[in-house]
Amino acid sequence: KSYENKDPLWKNIMPLLNATRITDKPAENVNHNINIDWVYGFNCHNTRQAIYYTTKGEIVYPAGSICVLQNVQNHSQRYFRGHQDLVTCLKVFKNEDGSTLVATGECGLYPNVYVWDTDTLTIQASLKGYHRQGIIQLDFSPDGTKVVTLGMDLYHCIAVYDWKTQQRLYSARTTLEEVCDVRFLSNDMFATCGHNHVF
Repeated sequence: KSYENKDPLWKNIMPLLNATRITDKPAENVNHNINIDWVYGFNCHNTRQAIYYTTKGEIVYPAGSICVLQNVQNHSQRYFRGHQDLVTCLKVFKNEDGSTLVATGECGLYPNVYVWDTDTLTIQASLKGYHRQGIIQLDFSPDGTKVVTLGMDLYHCIAVYDWKTQQRLYSARTTLEEVCDVRFLSNDMFATCGHNHVF
């Protein structure tokens, strides 16, 4: 069979293989220009195990790119607004001194993981540069010195950080199969689980 156009058919799909343009970062964080009266809702369609109590009895949970700390007794909310994209995972670590640390991850091409204090709402550490597409899940080690992160990339890569020094201690690919969770089993051992596997 002859074709009128002698160009190979694969040329029609070549433009789809070009790299996409990365958008410029905004000049300023838009979230800080907005006064929030009340946040309704919760990121339940893309998070797992993301609602916790702090040591002071507040409930902390993600809603869009904001993390809400809600005091049910006096009907008030406070907000952590450090993220630029949708918050996809959240874990807490309760210190012996009564303070609570939170680790939160986001989606996006180059996602951030923030460790922040619930009393002051200040960022204690920013862990970025390894993962792509987003963070599915994360966890604190039992002693609170390390954070393990699970990425949304094709290979569901994992990384272990000393969050105080922001140093990556370990990183590896897991599997192409769906990976749902990662947990520390001890200070030096963690496990992942997902579709037909526990590693």
